[in-house]
Amino acid sequence: MIATCWITSPARAADPKFPVLTGRVVDDANIIPEETEGELIAQLEALEAKSSDQLVVVTVPSLQGFELEEFGYKLGRAWQIGQGERLNNGVILLVAPNERKVRIEVGYGLEGILTDYYTSEIIRDTIVPAFKAGDMPGGIVAGTAAIEQILTTDPAELQARAARGLKAEAKDTGGDPIAVIIVIAFLIFWIWLSIANTRRTRFRRHSPWGSGPIILHDWDDDDDDRRGGGGFGGGFGGGGGFGGGGFGGGGGFSGGGGSFGGGGASGSW
Repeated sequence: MIATCWITSPARAADPKFPVLTGRVVDDANIIPEETEGELIAQLEALEAKSSDQLVVVTVPSLQGFELEEFGYKLGRAWQIGQGERLNNGVILLVAPNERKVRIEVGYGLEGILTDYYTSEIIRDTIVPAFKAGDMPGGIVAGTAAIEQILTTDPAELQARAARGLKAEAKDTGGDPIAVIIVIAFLIFWIWLSIANTRRTRFRRHSPWGSGPIILHDWDDDDDDRRGGGGFGGGFGGGGGFGGGGFGGGGGFSGGGGSFGGGGASGSW
């Protein structure tokens, strides 16, 4: 009897208990005022009408003992946010206020635009400062607006901006000039490739092909074939992955069956 209990108890394989997907904003932690929630919903509806990209904001009272990346991965698989038909254009802004953690999870089809560089930047420079100041709703609103800005900006401009930032970081390391040149050359190649593929995805939304590559994305496969994203230190990092989705019938909001592969970033405060 004791041996049987010892063998079966470690199987913590049960998924977390997720809130019901009731719409574009699921405030299960009850930290968003009703008026602010209404404004967010209108903003997210307008984003989808303009770009077809789907962004969902969710707050949870507890991660239930799971790591943030695993929780986000399993939440995405359960909810399937994003359009289907290989568009894979879902995004989840996940906030766990009691654990003081936040994550932006990005679908395959948006990884060439909403890169790990930008998701880390949004969390570090926009969301976390507001959270540290005690303004949770303000941080969510500002973070949502920053995500929307990236999604609706010309990909070439985004990649050029990221390249400038990464070049500055490379120079700040004070390394060998030759090494810096090699890094810059590598970045230029990936930026060019990302722009080409991202444009194809943006202007051929019904193409069966995927999106462009991610800038500075560290690969880390595990048993679930999930990828670990690049991190920025100081409580920030990428990782996780999940299945995406879209709208269901009958006027309700539901998943549609896209896919995610680990794009995004995490932060804490």
